[in-house]
Amino acid sequence: KNKERIFKGGKVKKGNQERLFADFVFKELYQNILVLYTQKGKGEAAAKKCFYAILLIFLALFLYLCSVGQMFLGLIFTVGLKFALDHITGTICLNFSDYMELQIPLAIDNITRIFSKVDDVRSILYESSLDLPQPLQGILQSLSSQMALDAPDVVLNRFMDVNSNPYAYTMIFILYNYTRGADKRDTILNLRDLKLSLENEKKIGMQERMERRMTVTINYVLCGVALAALMLNLTFNPTASAFFFSTLTGIALFIVGILLIVVSIFFNVMIMRGKK
Repeated sequence: KNKERIFKGGKVKKGNQERLFADFVFKELYQNILVLYTQKGKGEAAAKKCFYAILLIFLALFLYLCSVGQMFLGLIFTVGLKFALDHITGTICLNFSDYMELQIPLAIDNITRIFSKVDDVRSILYESSLDLPQPLQGILQSLSSQMALDAPDVVLNRFMDVNSNPYAYTMIFILYNYTRGADKRDTILNLRDLKLSLENEKKIGMQERMERRMTVTINYVLCGVALAALMLNLTFNPTASAFFFSTLTGIALFIVGILLIVVSIFFNVMIMRGKK
């Protein structure tokens, strides 16, 4: 629901062919890839190509493990990688909270500008939402519409009860205080302080990610070297395949090695996204 609310044009079609994978095991992976490509400004066709390429890799991996007599391992391994990719692609995608933080500075600019000529909170929210992107535009317009039936402070308080984003909560809380009698000038100053706080935090976050980029790059290079070494070993070493897929020690090393690579990639993604 969250992704559909943000990307109204990125929904999966309802045709039978389109639902073949969307309603089966790969539903979450396909939707994450579709959202990710939509955020990058690419179309659904590019998302499908990426999705089917991943499916081909999964199929090739499964068939290879079957060819060495490890069909059960191939099934478990492929499904496990699928769920890992679900989490990785979900982490890469911008979520609802990310969009709120990106759009709140612009919303604050609009609100403070309209405050100079309008005192009614309902009108302020509606007029400030007109040139905002989704989802914040829809949220502010929804709050404005609700104020036709309930008092502004009741509507704003209700929003704060269900909202989890700290910056959106703070912005609405400042407006709530205004409806409860706070000074107009203090309200505008508090909104500007909130904008500066958000921009400073974003700047610090970008600096931290730049400082971590070298470490993350090295980790990715090591993951690539490890995968390349494994493939070269399996291709040119005649005893490697028998060791990795016919002995308990080899199977354990193979699983642990791939698991460590996947975990490293996942933590690299979290570091670059600034998540804990």
